[in-house]
Amino acid sequence: MLSSALPAGTSPANTQADLLAYVHQGQVWVRPLPDGEPQRLTTTGVNGRPQWSASGRWLSLVKSMGDGTARNEEVWVVARDKSDARRVGQVEYAVWAPSGDRLAFYRGGSLRVLTLESGEESEVLPAPAPGPSGVWHPAHLQREGLAWSPNGRWLAFVRTGWLKQGKGVDPSKDVYYHGLWRIRANGKNQKELYRSRGPEDVPILISWSPDSKRVIFWLLFLAGASSVNADGSHLFDVSAAGGQARRLAWHVSGEKHDESVLRRGDFLQFSPGGRFLLISQGMDRFVVHNKALVRLTYDTARRMRLTGKEVAAFAGAWSPDGKRIAYCSVPEAEPEHLSRQYQRVRLWVMNWDGTGQRQLTDDGDYAARGDVYWVGQGQFLLFLRRRNGDTGEHSLWIIRPDGSDARQVTPGLPEKEVGHQDPEPFAVWTAPVAK
Repeated sequence: MLSSALPAGTSPANTQADLLAYVHQGQVWVRPLPDGEPQRLTTTGVNGRPQWSASGRWLSLVKSMGDGTARNEEVWVVARDKSDARRVGQVEYAVWAPSGDRLAFYRGGSLRVLTLESGEESEVLPAPAPGPSGVWHPAHLQREGLAWSPNGRWLAFVRTGWLKQGKGVDPSKDVYYHGLWRIRANGKNQKELYRSRGPEDVPILISWSPDSKRVIFWLLFLAGASSVNADGSHLFDVSAAGGQARRLAWHVSGEKHDESVLRRGDFLQFSPGGRFLLISQGMDRFVVHNKALVRLTYDTARRMRLTGKEVAAFAGAWSPDGKRIAYCSVPEAEPEHLSRQYQRVRLWVMNWDGTGQRQLTDDGDYAARGDVYWVGQGQFLLFLRRRNGDTGEHSLWIIRPDGSDARQVTPGLPEKEVGHQDPEPFAVWTAPVAK
């Protein structure tokens, strides 16, 4: 099934190279950044959704051996040096812990954790069981989403299901429940953090704060209606100890409806150390319209708009030292010209306080699309680009922060594989910063 990519015993921890895993023609490839040679990791099936473990020694992926439908998809875990490959099976929401090379997932509704070093798989929560008629209990509800706390001690998830109003009560009075929960990785001390106020109030789990003290989530409108939520959702967090949820994204320019955030992974990023949260904010499903980079001082919720109204700016990424921000930007335009605006998006960089804004790319054949990373301990930027024209081909490029030495590092990634809410066909592992 697998072919060799590195000699046995070679590991990212030894080389200290950042690693890029990407999908090309149904197979997973790995390339050390910035200058390493790409090596093929898989040889059979149709593979996708690569994710790196915390150490960079393991890569999880989804493999389809059949017709490409979900019923034929399985999660596999592959050692970076090809010394091991393990079939995890048909599971959902597989996510790596921030330490210890542990993989959490749902199997048949049961929340489980696989520890790669020992091979042990433990159950954190049993599968939901049908409850007595007319009685509601959280153990009877389905689960969605999964996120590790940065300290590796907690897991957050969402419970969903019909909430019974009591024995003998008309079933038409039942309401659909959505609740945000957390539990220790050892299965103890679970707690409800947020309960939906009604069927129109749907929390979607995002992540934790860097200090593991708060959980961040989107709140969807109108029971998650796809059309209205395509223009963005409200952003909240709540203490992992419980309490009142706090709204994080408010309007900062006086414009109506500019407080929403699109549900993209590259629209939120904490600064090194966690003092600031960088948000790509603005209501509109088109990233090239009504978008601003807003810096939130996380403990006080004080907001500062870093980019002006004359541009749409998004996908901000902090440098490893926290002194600079790379991002995508395009001049604002009237709505009837938005289709052309996508061809004009360029990569920019600025200081942490919004000063010193400088354009890095100006190639009319390509447009920046987001997913910006600092790699090589801040010596390069990795970002997604789209070729303008009929093909619409996507690829990943690197460039130095001064705008020099731009070059393509992956072959073309078809546009249909690059969706703002779908798993990306690539993953980046960043080596620990040298001290």
